[in-house]
Amino acid sequence: MGLQSNGASILARFRELGITAYYSDRTDMSLVAVAVDPLSGPQVTFGGEGLTGRPPSELDPWIDRMADLGHELLFTSNGQPSFRDLGILLHLRPNGDRAYSRPIFLGGRWADMDWDALPIG
Repeated sequence: MGLQSNGASILARFRELGITAYYSDRTDMSLVAVAVDPLSGPQVTFGGEGLTGRPPSELDPWIDRMADLGHELLFTSNGQPSFRDLGILLHLRPNGDRAYSRPIFLGGRWADMDWDALPIG
């Protein structure tokens, strides 16, 4: 594992685990986000539903259920579903002709940012 900069944050890739950790900057080094690779990352569950590596259609019932429970469903400008109050962004990662969910968990300063502007690749 080595630290890299993408210009706006510091990130550490744990490739063998399928996890990328994002830190605010070199002076603060606060953990602000964790992204789980849809194909090689661990299965992460929330509310009894696996969020990692799922086609969007399989997550629709969970998204609806979370919204019905009062969590504020928002969509980024490119259609990524998110729940700001939970700190969960379901980024869809293409793989061939399909897309799979890459859950990103946000905290710290990033939880309050415009999620379309997050420096997450």
